[in-house]
Amino acid sequence: MRRLVLGLALASAATAACAQASLLTGLSRCDASFFKQLAAQKDELKPQGEVKPRAAAATFIVPSLTQEGNRRLMFGQPLRVNGLLVVGYVDELTPIPGGVDISWGFLIRSKLPEVAAALKGVIWDGQRLRRDPQEGYFVRSEVWRHASAAAGWIKDATENGPPKPGTVERVFMIEPVEDDPGLVRAGCALQGDVTREMLLELRPDFPIDAK
Repeated sequence: MRRLVLGLALASAATAACAQASLLTGLSRCDASFFKQLAAQKDELKPQGEVKPRAAAATFIVPSLTQEGNRRLMFGQPLRVNGLLVVGYVDELTPIPGGVDISWGFLIRSKLPEVAAALKGVIWDGQRLRRDPQEGYFVRSEVWRHASAAAGWIKDATENGPPKPGTVERVFMIEPVEDDPGLVRAGCALQGDVTREMLLELRPDFPIDAK
């Protein structure tokens, strides 16, 4: 009987670990799949923080999308993914030249090289993850050009600086957190001429009229 209980406990722990790793995979796609996963796993994620319905999906709610210092939710209990401690969630809306920067992702208590190594086999299209030679962060990017929308997202490497007019850059990035050297951020950004239709498709949880 004791072996049976232990076996069930180990199986349950393995299932939970797999589900948590799948959250990182979903996040790394930088599309609606992550927010659908949050809705499906909202009960399991209660130790971390309440996942609330918003718009057409569900998400962790940060105090403010726009106010500096209020764009994070620190978890009540860390998630453990591939040996990493995921300690919080960040969601941001920032005006930039030619559009907006909408960013979201997890905060991880570790060092940058360790996070990149641990997540490379978990994230979507991980073979395209590259290290920026100047800044040192890890990035995978696609570009959308409104003038050739039929081509969809093109797997181009983006350049530093604001996106070109009429384009949107979709970026998955693993980068240090400036105000806390013990944290690494792994997450997504939509940068540039982001349209309402694009948000409805990629961020179904997002409050379109957020200011």
